[in-house]
Amino acid sequence: MFGRFMPKEVNFYDLFNAHAKEISLGSEALKALLETLNQSPEGAARHAEAIDAIEARADEITHETVAQLHSTFITPLDRDEIHRLISRMDDVLDTIQDVAQTVQMYDIRSAPPEALSLMTI
Repeated sequence: MFGRFMPKEVNFYDLFNAHAKEISLGSEALKALLETLNQSPEGAARHAEAIDAIEARADEITHETVAQLHSTFITPLDRDEIHRLISRMDDVLDTIQDVAQTVQMYDIRSAPPEALSLMTI
């Protein structure tokens, strides 16, 4: 009976980990896109579509985190820190998506070796 009155526990760390997994997948897809540019434009387009899907899933996690932040009374970290962290994590995937869209928009056919070496970091 009293369970309804108790605040629900939200594990923000699980949401951060889920978002970090999407960042990792997006990074791998961007690397694959850059590696396949000169070999297969169709393959690059598939990787760009995968990046869009990954970014959309990450946006859902971001929105869920912010919604939970607004409905949770006690948080494990300062509210501003949680919001700032998830926003910056989302910015990473937004930038990955921007790169993929720019590659397609300008019909870039090859990536410089420096870009590929940066992707291994």
